[in-house]
Amino acid sequence: MSYGLVVWQGDVPSSDHEAARVHNRLYSEYLDGDELLPTVSVITEFLAGLSWEFSEGSILRVNSRPR
Repeated sequence: MSYGLVVWQGDVPSSDHEAARVHNRLYSEYLDGDELLPTVSVITEFLAGLSWEFSEGSILRVNSRPR
């Protein structure tokens, strides 16, 4: 199983339609090409925390708590 995660930084779009339009434009501009651009540190830190929180070790730790 895998998930796609879009992290928004900045002003929230006025509607789902506007969010999809902006997302598609940014995706085309920054992710659809061959060149990878540096990430924003706050996003990198968020993803690192999220990855740790949902890592296999974290899941085992949660499942092994006494009830």
